[in-house]
Amino acid sequence: MLAPPRAEYVECYAAMARLGVTVVGLNTRAHPDELVWCIGRARPSVVIADGAFAATIADLRQRCPTVGEWICLDGTTQDSTPYAEILVDGPLDAEFPTADDIHNILFTSGTTGRPKGAMISQAAAATRAHRIVQWFGLTENDGFVGWLPLFHCGGDESLYATLASGGRFAAFGKADVVAMYRRIESERLTWTLLLPGVITVFLENPRVVTSTYAPSAWPEGTRT
Repeated sequence: MLAPPRAEYVECYAAMARLGVTVVGLNTRAHPDELVWCIGRARPSVVIADGAFAATIADLRQRCPTVGEWICLDGTTQDSTPYAEILVDGPLDAEFPTADDIHNILFTSGTTGRPKGAMISQAAAATRAHRIVQWFGLTENDGFVGWLPLFHCGGDESLYATLASGGRFAAFGKADVVAMYRRIESERLTWTLLLPGVITVFLENPRVVTSTYAPSAWPEGTRT
């Protein structure tokens, strides 16, 4: 998967978990050489990408011969299968995965060397989900502000917790603070994770702190 958070990414995560197919989360900020390295190590048979990465995919296609199929989430990448096409005929005919099957592979940032792929089992993913559900006391009435990348543990753990609790997951392609405030109000989102570089802008942005989207107007019980 090479894409920012979006609804189709969530669909793929859930479907692949059910099928026992390993998801390899590729860093959308990585250099093409790093992506080639990660693909070469994980050896995925399919790459599913956002159309915004059309130029990158064209480069990777020439350098990653082990990939058998390229799928574009929004149908704008040349020579890739449109994502919508694979939804037309997709009967479920597979055994449930085991607890030890590898659910996904998340690569480290590679700041001191090559990125390293951390393999996370189905059991580990479920355990992480329930740990967060318990810690934050999440229920089906909660909704997550999903701006964190799904190739990172902060993003995918929050997604697991949302699915496990039966809550809502609002995907954001980037940390668009105004859009985040709007959806907190319209979709009654109640929790998120904020990192340095985002938390200050989120809490103190002059376009929102005095608006109807300000924290004072959030649903009771909102957690950050």
